[in-house]
Amino acid sequence: MKTVLAAAAALGLTIGVTPTAIAQPKNVAPHVVVMPSEDLPEVADVTVAISGFEPHAAVFVQQCAQVAPGVSGCDFHRTESVDLDDAGAALTRLSVRRMFEAYNENGDLVGAVDCAQIKLEPGCFIAVGNVQGGAEAPLFFKGDE
Repeated sequence: MKTVLAAAAALGLTIGVTPTAIAQPKNVAPHVVVMPSEDLPEVADVTVAISGFEPHAAVFVQQCAQVAPGVSGCDFHRTESVDLDDAGAALTRLSVRRMFEAYNENGDLVGAVDCAQIKLEPGCFIAVGNVQGGAEAPLFFKGDE
């Protein structure tokens, strides 16, 4: 997740760094649910349900993949910034693709990703986060083995 957070910072995304947005809410962990998340076609619009963050913070939402052991890459071309509500939650839509170009936290291309062919855990996923932390939810495309 540090990779994803650093990537957002490297791209200059606004991630809600304010004195009140630094601390994690007590007894609540960031959580994300993606609908639908299975049997996705080549290109799909998914709904991302976000919760457990500091109220009124901003988070980034992006599609990522485990491209090598210990290396995640994300599709920076479709990253969204989302402002959270009074409960630290939000619903948003994101377009995901079975195949995309993945970039590391430095903005360097790490390779082409085919989500139906990735064997490393967690495979392809939606990452949501900011300086407080983050959460991930898996994506499964048609053709996943």
